[in-house]
Amino acid sequence: DRAQEILPEAVLLSMVATFDSLIADLIKVMLQETPEKYLSSKKKISVSDILLFSSFEELLEKIIADEISSVMRDSHFEQIKFLEKNFNFEFPKSHARLGSFFEVFERRNLVAHGDQIVNEIYLKNGMNYSFDSSSLKVGDILVFSYD
Repeated sequence: DRAQEILPEAVLLSMVATFDSLIADLIKVMLQETPEKYLSSKKKISVSDILLFSSFEELLEKIIADEISSVMRDSHFEQIKFLEKNFNFEFPKSHARLGSFFEVFERRNLVAHGDQIVNEIYLKNGMNYSFDSSSLKVGDILVFSYD
């Protein structure tokens, strides 16, 4: 019984972590292949930080790593906006399953940080990202269904 209770949560956490890792790898490759994206960057680096690196490539690797770290701390919606802005493509916002896509990540947040207890953030993001959370209220417990 306990395995049936925790396995769905563990699978969800693993799936989202794997997805995030793949997205981080994709962003890294895209940034490495288009370093000209930094020509218009307004980011500042101190001279003392620059002097820590033995080559321009090493410095660029650090800049890319910092950029990836920053992007990956944002919501998945913000990650999509980053990709659209920096790599000139449009994510299909009218896709029928887009709300479900975002709900997976919001559900993951509840599993990882809140014992699956619905909070205001989950409900607000349900409205913002077009997944149906209308039957829920703050304090409800999300239940995994096996439909």
